[in-house]
Amino acid sequence: MKDDRIDVLSPQVWVLDGATSNTLYEYANEDAVDAGNAMVYSLPYTCEGTNNVVYQNALFCNVYNTRYVMKFKLSTQEARLVELPDAGVTPGQDEYSNGGGYMDFSVDENGLWVLFASVADQHEISIGKLDPVAMNISRYYFTDFTRNLAGNAFMSCGAMYVIDSATDVDTYIRYTFDTNNNIQQHLGPNDIPFHHLRHAECDNLYGDITMVEYSNREQKLHVWNCKRMEKYDITFQSNY
Repeated sequence: MKDDRIDVLSPQVWVLDGATSNTLYEYANEDAVDAGNAMVYSLPYTCEGTNNVVYQNALFCNVYNTRYVMKFKLSTQEARLVELPDAGVTPGQDEYSNGGGYMDFSVDENGLWVLFASVADQHEISIGKLDPVAMNISRYYFTDFTRNLAGNAFMSCGAMYVIDSATDVDTYIRYTFDTNNNIQQHLGPNDIPFHHLRHAECDNLYGDITMVEYSNREQKLHVWNCKRMEKYDITFQSNY
């Protein structure tokens, strides 16, 4: 994870120790990750999920097996919680097709977002615009895409992009929802293909995407695939 604020060029990298973790590692830069030189934070609550973020010098994550979002301020090591009462936390039903937790956090040009399965809306993905200071949802957007049919998802330019499969090498963007105009699209394999790599560290014959993070500063996707970080250049077209 990187703090993707536009106004601050920060080289630091943060890593949570697994899909459920109460330990956060801060590295000075990407080279320090390889060297293993880190500052260690002990979190007051266990974070769950693989799509967590650091934004405005704070970690945002879902507290393990709850509907609570935690903001952990790095400078003071203080934690603040807010509950999302409509967030589903049923194993399998409210996770992605390959698991990975119940909430995703994403940062784009418009700020901080949280994605989760809505209990009231038949476990379809809800998009919440999260105010990082007030710690409340300023606006909700309701989609018609069921969360456990998705491989993963991310936000970019105010739009949510849902990846069809987290394990197939030849996968694609299956669904989009644009919060700028509330337009949603169900897409086919040839509309926005997404070819990620299979390599020797995979335990299966395919890939295994457990994290997708859009960097608005770098205009890249950061993807954790089979124990390896990958970066993908992205190009935006006006017809999507």
